[in-house]
Amino acid sequence: MISVILDSSIIAGLHGSGLANVLFANPNSKLIDIREIGDNLRNAIFSLSSDLKIKYYCFFLSEKINKSEKLFINPEKFEEKLIKAINKIN
Repeated sequence: MISVILDSSIIAGLHGSGLANVLFANPNSKLIDIREIGDNLRNAIFSLSSDLKIKYYCFFLSEKINKSEKLFINPEKFEEKLIKAINKIN
């Protein structure tokens, strides 16, 4: 896993402990953190990225589909935001 992170210029994933692997990323790497809508309290990944000089991007999951409390990513909106982030990165 460390070699994958070392060789990556862009790292993306769901918000959680797995993103702590940015510890092994090169400075100036980019991180896309996919978070639950309204989650503005858990900022450890942002803080870690900031301390490591890793550019941080946040994408919030779309709203709930129904009362089942399941969240989803709208593929069109995600692609649009991803393209914008990549354009900013390059």
